[in-house]
Parts: sequence; structure tokens; C-alpha cells
Amino acid sequence: MASTHRRIHMRGLLCRTTVAAVFCVIVIAGCHLVGLGGFGGPAFSHRTHVTEKKLQCADCHADYETSATAGMPVAEICAPCHGDKDQLKPPRERADAFFKNGALVASNVTQISNEIVFSHQVHQAKGVTCAECHRGIEDSQRVTDKLAIGKPECMDCHARRGISNECSVCHQQIRRDVAPESHRLNWTALHGQSVRSDARTRSDCNLCHTENQCSTCHQEVAPSSHTNFWRQRGHGIASGIDRDTCRACHHVDFCDRCHQEASPRTHTGSFASARQSHCITCHTPVSSEDSCFVCHKGTPSHLLATALPASHNTGMNCRQCHGAGLPLQHVDNGDNCVTCHR
Repeated sequence: MASTHRRIHMRGLLCRTTVAAVFCVIVIAGCHLVGLGGFGGPAFSHRTHVTEKKLQCADCHADYETSATAGMPVAEICAPCHGDKDQLKPPRERADAFFKNGALVASNVTQISNEIVFSHQVHQAKGVTCAECHRGIEDSQRVTDKLAIGKPECMDCHARRGISNECSVCHQQIRRDVAPESHRLNWTALHGQSVRSDARTRSDCNLCHTENQCSTCHQEVAPSSHTNFWRQRGHGIASGIDRDTCRACHHVDFCDRCHQEASPRTHTGSFASARQSHCITCHTPVSSEDSCFVCHKGTPSHLLATALPASHNTGMNCRQCHGAGLPLQHVDNGDNCVTCHR
């Protein structure tokens, strides 16, 4: 009975996986058909129409001087040139392959969020040419999202022309004095992870927050992870794994000063073993110059290690004998032995 249920479950899983795979293929194929993919399907060439045939932007985008939107081509615009030529082409290579019910199927490529305030008419009236924003489009062979214009390009252009980059110039709702939607719920606890993982998020933060504000806040408000248990037991392991995160607030001299005054809670009288192997649980790699020596001033320098015997050379495999048949006099932290024993 159990094996029968298992077979039924596996068949269902296989069917669901197959359906998902077919769905992905259909979606990818659809992207190619509207000219969004890197290959396959009809691709509109601006190079053919603009550079070779000398068409003007207004010939296809009729509303770019009089409307907020540029106006996408309609099937009737293509008909005078393509009507007779396309009869000899396969259906997928004809101009009408780009249209469905007279509407351009790839119009979503230029779709702008309702949050953004943008008008082609306003920019045209200010003397901004098409080529200033749509750079390189005259030589493009396919309309892709790589031709899209992002916020950095808009802000750079505004800065060059002396136009304000205040949020209200281009946004409906986003304001410096109003927290974004993302800043709700548990944002205080999650914002650090978001900033560290995404360069775009960091650039967005700089619109409202200065580096000094971040530093001041973090010096006054400790992260939620910094509990009393963290202070006494956990921070050493975490700092060994990701020390760069700690450096956002703590400098090396701060850590050294604290550890000189307060020994770790784990460092009790019975903590050490015969070979001091406890060190490498936190201090890896072990170095008397920058870890143990911070507190243990009497630790011998690694530079005073016993020299290689005359019968040894630097190409030998030290661990073939030492540590297998002969015990080491110190913990083996994985370093090259001849770094110290020269």
C-alpha cells in the first residue's frame, strides 16, 4: 500500500514538473516573438528604418511632440511600405507579426510606472532631442529592455541642465519627508540586510540619508542582535565570520581596548588544552601579531620559530611525518610550515 501511494505521489510530482517546464518554454518563446529575447522571432531594426531608410522619429512615433507619450506605431503606418513586400515573406517575418488587433504587442517595453511623472511633450519643448535620451537606438537591431532609460540617466541630465532632482519633479507620491512603502512593518530590523545585498538600494538610500546619519544612528541604537548574550558569548564567532559588517561601527582599537580589560567568558582556567587547540575555534588563522598577542603579551613571536633542520628542505611534505607519527608542539592551523620554520 505504501509503495502504491509513493508511485502515485511521484507521478503527480512528475506531471506538475512537466507542466511547469512547458509553461516556462511558452513564456520564453513569447518573449522572443515580441522582440525581447536575444534570438528568434521578429525583431524590429531601428538601424534599417532610421540609418538606412532615413525615417524620422515622428514618422512612426507620431505623438512625441504633442503628448506625454511618444505614441507607438500602428499597423496602418507600416502598410504603405510593407504591404506589397511582405506578401513574399513568411508570416513571422511580416510587419503585421508585431501587431495584434492593430496594437503593437511589444508596447510594454516602453511602459512607465504610474508613479513616474514624464512627458515627451515637455522634454521636446525644452529642446531635448530623441537621441539625447535614446542613445544608440538608431543602430539597434532589436528592441530590448537594455534600451530602457533609468533613473541615473535622468538625474545626470537634470544636473547638467540645472534642473532640480527633487523627488516631486519626477514622482507622484515619493517624497523625502514621506517614508516609502518598504519602510513599514519590520524595516528597522531588515534594512541592513537589504543595503548590504543590493547596490541599487544603497544608491536609493543616499537620496534621503547621508553617510553621517547612518553612522550616528548606529552608534546610538544597537542592532537587535546585540543582546547581552551576544555581548558575552556570540559576537566573537560572528565577527570572525563577517568582520566587515562589524567595522561599520567598530574599529580595531575599540575591540582591542575592550578585550584587554575583559577576558572572554570562555577563557576560564580549565579552558586551555595541552596544545592550546582552543585558539582556532575563534582565532583563525592564529597569528600572535594580530590575534593572540592582543591579550597575551608574552606569546612568542612566530618569527622566532625553530629553523628547519639541515636535512630538511622547503619542498618536503611536513605533515607526512609531523602530526602523524610525531606529535606537533603546537596546534596545526593549516598554514605552510616553512612560513615560520625557515
